[in-house]
Amino acid sequence: MDAKLREKILSKIKPSDKSHEVALKIVSEFLTKLEKSAKNQKVKCDFFVGGSFGKNTYLKGNFDVDVFCRFDLNYKEAELSLLLEKILTDTKLKFKKQKGSRDYFSLTFGPKEKEIFFEIIPNRHIKNLKDALNSTDVSPFHVEFVKRMSQKNSKLTDEIRLAKQYFKAKGLYGAESYINGFSGHVIDILICYYGSLEMLLLDAKTWGEEKCIDISNFYSSKESVMKSISEDKISNLIVVDPILKGRNAARALLEDKYCKFILIAQNFTSFTEKDFEVVKKKQSDVLKFAKSFSKENNLQTIIYKFDFNITNESEDIVGSKLLKLYTRLNAYFISYDFNVFKENFFIDMEENVCIFVYYFEKIELSKIKIAHGPKVFMSSDIARFLNSRKDFFVQDLRVCLYKKREITKIEQIQKISLQDMQKLLGKDMSFVKKLTYL
Repeated sequence: MDAKLREKILSKIKPSDKSHEVALKIVSEFLTKLEKSAKNQKVKCDFFVGGSFGKNTYLKGNFDVDVFCRFDLNYKEAELSLLLEKILTDTKLKFKKQKGSRDYFSLTFGPKEKEIFFEIIPNRHIKNLKDALNSTDVSPFHVEFVKRMSQKNSKLTDEIRLAKQYFKAKGLYGAESYINGFSGHVIDILICYYGSLEMLLLDAKTWGEEKCIDISNFYSSKESVMKSISEDKISNLIVVDPILKGRNAARALLEDKYCKFILIAQNFTSFTEKDFEVVKKKQSDVLKFAKSFSKENNLQTIIYKFDFNITNESEDIVGSKLLKLYTRLNAYFISYDFNVFKENFFIDMEENVCIFVYYFEKIELSKIKIAHGPKVFMSSDIARFLNSRKDFFVQDLRVCLYKKREITKIEQIQKISLQDMQKLLGKDMSFVKKLTYL
């Protein structure tokens, strides 16, 4: 990357020395408060700063701080979240409990104009990986790994910043279940492996349907990796965790995000300032495109807008529920023989709004359809299928009947209620405050 361009981009995304010092002071004050409360409660633990702040790879004006409360190994697993809650209660600070594999907590702390968002996660202070009972127990090791690698390459932390910004600008950043892109952890490993964003992109030009990266050289071959990682953890990009050899750090990455990255890499020649500009899509942009696209192409649209509040659940849980509902509604339309031509899922966690867009060809279904029954050789099932009807016929070796459709126009099922959507999802959706049909 051109040195001038590199410095220009870093000046926009890297925290200044002064702001970093201010943040360090706030974090230090918060840790002191936690340590004092832990002492008051006579709890044996210490506090470790993790995440991008702990690695010093965070971006300007867009970060939170992960604090791991590392408990003595003598405490039972079921006690950890309860003990942490007692410590936080003793601080007299307002905090929020978040659901997770272990319940964790979030709060803001610091002067009003410089408040920092903290997530405090219960952890076990392990010295050996075999003592880990939860993936979060290993998180401090990941921080130490990046610190060790950055000691070998002084430019590494800034290269990670550039990579994060680049992936954000391309819409590929985030491992949340409603995004399924490249996590910060995966980007850390990729940049530690390649040394720079540019080298990553140049090599990605050659990636195929599958790519395996093993930075710690745990395995002798790709085949060995595939045998060692469980099948449900396999993804197009396999990034062997540098701490846990049996873990694929990129398991959350969806195929379409992987393919999009490869296309970007194949078209990469050099960087421009625009490559690092994050253009936030607004709900008005989504709606404007939906209307113009459907009009230009003679399509019919169904649009649902959800206004929601995040109270007792995390952003990731809310987002994943909405994404699951989005796919269930697609299947709902198909069950009535309306095939979705194109679709779009949009969510804005800052504005607390989510939009589903479904495009359909402008058709009216026939009043009857063919119901395909069992094959003619399956005599025991045929009687049950026919149910005394005589107007059957054979098609492609199957006994068939004509079945009357109750629904022939998409408008007849368009306004499915929020209550029915909740039944369709099978999970609580009380976080939705308003459903609008557009």
